[in-house]
Amino acid sequence: MVIEIAVWQREVAAPPRPQGTSWATMAATQHPCTRVKPLKHYLYYWSSAKVMDWLTGLEDKTVNHIAGSQLARAEPGDVVWITTFFDAKLWLATRVVVGEKLTHDQACIRLGTSALSTSHTHLIPRPGTEVDLALWDITDIAPQIEFVSPHRHLPPSFTYHNLRTMRAITPDTARLLGHATRLWIPVPEPPGATVTQPVTTGVGRITAPDVKRAIELRAMAVAMEHFRKLGFSAVDVSRNESYDLVCRRSRKEIHAAVKGSHRASTKIRLTPDEVEHARQHRGHVILVVVDEIVIHAPKRPKTGATASGGHLRVFDPWDIDEQRLRAVGFEYTLGPAGRTK
Repeated sequence: MVIEIAVWQREVAAPPRPQGTSWATMAATQHPCTRVKPLKHYLYYWSSAKVMDWLTGLEDKTVNHIAGSQLARAEPGDVVWITTFFDAKLWLATRVVVGEKLTHDQACIRLGTSALSTSHTHLIPRPGTEVDLALWDITDIAPQIEFVSPHRHLPPSFTYHNLRTMRAITPDTARLLGHATRLWIPVPEPPGATVTQPVTTGVGRITAPDVKRAIELRAMAVAMEHFRKLGFSAVDVSRNESYDLVCRRSRKEIHAAVKGSHRASTKIRLTPDEVEHARQHRGHVILVVVDEIVIHAPKRPKTGATASGGHLRVFDPWDIDEQRLRAVGFEYTLGPAGRTK
């Protein structure tokens, strides 16, 4: 499979190339204001907590907006490669082909919300280039990353401290990242341009479902171990019921709702069925929260993320306090169909 990656050109207004004239000759003779300018690629860092928040959140995983003071260096047409560092590994989270560069106020108007970072610089991807957030393990190719700076490579024993400043990377590095992660940039090279295809063996990938599943499995394992230590049998019924565990000891039966998080939790999300079940079975429902769960990279390719640790909190009994409950969505029942125009 041949993959084209645009790492050389930024699209600007430029006259057509006369027949028989090479691109190099044309670029050398054009006025600087009308030349095809080289785009830039940047390596930009997000904390692992921010990435995990995005992966485990309820919102769409497509990255349609990024913000930060360091992003002021980027211009429309440039590409920002977002990395993170956790479990002693370097990960690529996504890449953004810059379509628009906006101020905070402009971004609020453009996106229709005021709930944005207060940073002055906001970048919107070029339409059609958006990709979902995921995690690609690029630790093995980290020695090949080359920066456009006096310190051209990461030190052998690098940490996230070496990534916190946004730095320009070479076109070859951008091409390497694009091929290794399949995050190629769908913009063609100018006619006649020669692109050397880098050779990579592919990298491990963690998706949002991988992370969520790892957290869910760890939370359930901790909860079941807790009840078994108390002499209960604990059975996972989450696929068929509006709660997660049914726990029995002698003639006593309790239902447990289990929630997991990689952060220290002050709030949890509940489904309407979970709320209704807790209301109808007051005194017989327990809430188990396992937070501060640690996510680990896959030990083998294509095995998915794993999780460990976790801080256990048990709310027994769990009688829902209506004042602590807040609706975060609505369901609207449609009436008779209107006229079709």
